[in-house]
Amino acid sequence: MWVVFAFKHLLVDGWNVIRSRSELRRVMDRDGWQAARAELARILAPIHDFAGVRVTIVYDGQGESASIERPKECGTFSEVFTPSSMTADELIERLCARSDNPSEIMVATRDNLIRVTSASFGSCGMSVDDLMEMASRTGCSLERSAYRIGRENFLEWKKANPFAKLDKFELELKGALSGHPLISKRLKKKLKRLKARQENGE
Repeated sequence: MWVVFAFKHLLVDGWNVIRSRSELRRVMDRDGWQAARAELARILAPIHDFAGVRVTIVYDGQGESASIERPKECGTFSEVFTPSSMTADELIERLCARSDNPSEIMVATRDNLIRVTSASFGSCGMSVDDLMEMASRTGCSLERSAYRIGRENFLEWKKANPFAKLDKFELELKGALSGHPLISKRLKKKLKRLKARQENGE
């Protein structure tokens, strides 16, 4: 079943979310900030992949200009780094203020002030805990859907494939259960003739 959210664009306050979650802080302390970024992107991926929501994770940058990275190599899942002259909070607020459809934007951050400011432009806000819960639920839905689709595809293949009943493992299993080796019809006939000759004393 396809998941549908009321919003179409999720704006995430990247460092704010990472610092708000103990599991992400542990990743950053152990493996560095790039690993923490990758883990956050992995957690949020189901919201993009299964719910069809544009995801933009905004980070405070250090360069002279903004930069964009595409961890999923598609234009609808982005990591945006602000120039050093602008904070992630400011960029998120500007994106909400200048959007043609601010009501389609959801801002995820621990900072209540950003959520209030974004709401003043017509956008919605959610807490970090709500964001993680949404990502978890969507991830479970994605796994169930993938399993169901895989199962349906297998059943269709089995129904359409004339060799499905000749599955090698099934043959081995039947042979093991019967206690007799599986032999060809030709060999069976040969053994039958040999047995008949032995009984006739030939």
